[in-house]
Amino acid sequence: MDAVTHVLAGACIARTGLNRKTVLATLTVILAAEAPDLDVLARLRGPVPGFIHDRGFTHSFVGLALVSVAVVCWHMCRF
Repeated sequence: MDAVTHVLAGACIARTGLNRKTVLATLTVILAAEAPDLDVLARLRGPVPGFIHDRGFTHSFVGLALVSVAVVCWHMCRF
């Protein structure tokens, strides 16, 4: 999925009723939807590390749980 698609999917998920629970639900869900694409930062080290890590750990089932927990914890500590 494209980065814009991740953001739009997160916004749509937040509109399912989560945004009525708390004011920051939309932002939290959008960040959680976008977080798996942080693996593009590996491209800063060069094309080979970028290729190796593209769609790697952050797009696995274990990565899904860890990245989601990290985003929620970061978001709760920040606000």
